Amino acid sequence: MKTITCPSKEVPVIAETQVLVVGSGPAGISAAVASARCGAKTMLVERYGCFGGALSVGQVESYTWYFNKNTYTAQGISKEIEDRMIKIGGVQDDDRGCGHFLNPEKYKYMLDCWIQEEGITPLLHTLVVDVIMEGKTVKGVIVENKSGRGAILADRIVDATGDGDVAALAGAAYEKGENNNGKVLPVTMVFGVSGVDTKTFRDYIESHPEMTNPDTHGLKLPFRRAKADGKWPVERDGGAWKELTPTGEFTSLNLTLENGIDGTNVWDLTHAEIQGRQQVMWAVDVLRNYAKEMGFANCSLRSIAGQIGIRETRRIQGGYSICRRDVLGHSEFDDSIGVYTTFIDGEVVSKDDAHFQLPYRMILPNGIENLSVSGRCASCDDDAIQTVRMMVCCATTGQAAGTASALSIKDDVVLRDLDIHTLQNQLVADGVRIR
Repeated sequence: MKTITCPSKEVPVIAETQVLVVGSGPAGISAAVASARCGAKTMLVERYGCFGGALSVGQVESYTWYFNKNTYTAQGISKEIEDRMIKIGGVQDDDRGCGHFLNPEKYKYMLDCWIQEEGITPLLHTLVVDVIMEGKTVKGVIVENKSGRGAILADRIVDATGDGDVAALAGAAYEKGENNNGKVLPVTMVFGVSGVDTKTFRDYIESHPEMTNPDTHGLKLPFRRAKADGKWPVERDGGAWKELTPTGEFTSLNLTLENGIDGTNVWDLTHAEIQGRQQVMWAVDVLRNYAKEMGFANCSLRSIAGQIGIRETRRIQGGYSICRRDVLGHSEFDDSIGVYTTFIDGEVVSKDDAHFQLPYRMILPNGIENLSVSGRCASCDDDAIQTVRMMVCCATTGQAAGTASALSIKDDVVLRDLDIHTLQNQLVADGVRIR
């Protein structure tokens, strides 16, 4: 590969903080809030112009779509996210269970208010491009934005990027794909349509209960018809809908799919964004022409997500990797930092209060100090990523990471030496179920 040499230069320190959280999806928000509430000076860095991650920028509204009345989760900040959205009228009930869809636009605003309320220092439009290391200890990050390049120094850092960007830059070991073969889960471009006949759609799903089954995801028949006619050249046979407003707007449709995309490769991402929008245009035509009896005859494109939806990239290797056996076997751990429901997206939907425990070790990258990971980049095997990447689970690992960061500063110990009972007692006091 052809290279050039960049001249060295001094980089200004633009901020110093105790806890730095990078990424603001449910994992990052929960980490930042938990850290601030434990008394640590906290900063939250986000690459986009709003907080919220896939739920806001990606229009993925399905925070708790698979919940039933007995679903057993960690509660804590993961539940507070939903409660705050309910309070501002930013949710809609899900036809398929007891969960809610969260309105992405109100979600952005709610997070702005929450971050200010907690005294967290926000920094938007900022990308982490390097790390500052002393041996195996992360001392800060290098960022770039419209103001140029700068350094942020921190006592503890939480990598909530989803892709494990900070951890990878620090040299942490990671895997991608099944047996580390790089073949990750497919990506999806979420979109919305308007002009749907709400009554016709509601009447249709009432007479076709299979559409509200979380195992079957509803909107498949029109895409199978279109594929048979050569009008849907996509591997996926449709998928799920989210919020349908009284005015006939489907604000989040999860119907497209692309395989072979590495979300850490910018050339792949560029292709995926362009191809994803092409698939959206095809999908709108399919709905208009093959789902008339469902109320889509006069629908038109309303919105396309601001980014392609990524399900899996790096899985940072920590002291323990959650696996399928743990999820289905209701595993328990002495260092539990929260529980999560027995659920594997696209395969196993929990029908009762079955759950398993998440160990503290899964958020501590092997061989790296001062850094924790939360969200879908936390340590898990390829057969458990469909569970660990769920937003409520991400919020749970995020709260633990933020809490541990603040407590370890107070106790003047590295993260892996933090007394687990101190962490667990604080989590329980903050409303988290760890058993």
